[in-house]
Amino acid sequence: MHAWLNALLEQRSPAILVTVARAEGSVPREAGAKMLVGADALADTIGGGHLEFVATAVAREMLAQPAQELLAQRRLQRLPLGPTLGQCCGGVAFLAFERVEADGHAHFAAIRDSLARNEDVLRQLPLDSA
Repeated sequence: MHAWLNALLEQRSPAILVTVARAEGSVPREAGAKMLVGADALADTIGGGHLEFVATAVAREMLAQPAQELLAQRRLQRLPLGPTLGQCCGGVAFLAFERVEADGHAHFAAIRDSLARNEDVLRQLPLDSA
């Protein structure tokens, strides 16, 4: 059910967690859908197609940057699916990209445990340096 979460907890190197932060109009996946992008592996999906191809490229570009740089840690990107990506959906997807390190598992293990108990989980991610 949460392949991205299981993959994140098993990872041994940095990865980028890509989340559909907002979906306007017709888009492949709903807000909250997640995909984990590692240097040579993917887990879960944000809908496939060109959207996922572009998201994977952005994530791997972030992985190549030094982790101390804010841009390497997190960002939000607006992607119009029709005009920009040539997808027939025609909506707009806002994707949040967040670098996650292998040593930050305690937070995500707590999320996994809450989900296993069918508890709601709210996670906020600041996208600026403040």
